[in-house]
Amino acid sequence: MKLNKSMKTTMSLAAFALVTNLASSAAVTTVLTDAATWDYLHPQDALNPATADTDFNTTWYTQNDAGNSYNGPGFNDSGSGIFGYGAISNGTVTEDIGTPASGSRYTAYFVSTFNLGTIAANTVTDLTANILADDAAFVYINGQLAGGINIVGLSDTYFGLAASSGNEASLTTIALDQSLLIDGENSISVSVHQRSNGNTDLGFTMDDLNVTSTAVPEPTTTALLALGGLALILRRRR
Repeated sequence: MKLNKSMKTTMSLAAFALVTNLASSAAVTTVLTDAATWDYLHPQDALNPATADTDFNTTWYTQNDAGNSYNGPGFNDSGSGIFGYGAISNGTVTEDIGTPASGSRYTAYFVSTFNLGTIAANTVTDLTANILADDAAFVYINGQLAGGINIVGLSDTYFGLAASSGNEASLTTIALDQSLLIDGENSISVSVHQRSNGNTDLGFTMDDLNVTSTAVPEPTTTALLALGGLALILRRRR
């Protein structure tokens, strides 16, 4: 049986419906918001955590990972929103982490988790975060450095100071390494560094963390109807 014009049109529609369905399959999902709870450590006395815990600088960001060996100072405080002290241009500090004496204002450390839910890690093509980090920040995913803000030439140690002031007037969007994601629960850790040890303010919040995934969704009704028509044509050709 030859395909007439009507049949060819139906087959073309079926193919188009499938392509359209697949082309629209990329989706952006927010997996962490500014309402998330973060545990934090902010020394008030300029006492370097690595003095008592010699591997602190390489383990603090692994403490929420399975099988981690972190045995340093506890992150016993927690909260959400805008962390920091002093006056932040982008908003009001909602979680005061304490203000050390001038000359003792160094790094603050934050750890949290997020869950990908039904999203498979290997389908994620982009991972972005909207962050306020005054003045600089290192961001770790599952115990590995994933990105940062204003960290060029900066060492992620307690006394490490940023080379320039950060943007506290607005959020900064940064791309993170999505290859570090795993299925289900993931850990995220952030160290926030000052420009100088006499700075009058510090601010941190992660307004949202977004993943773009390419998981193929359930076929749309249009695609299913078009496929049904195509199947009927092929059956009649037999």
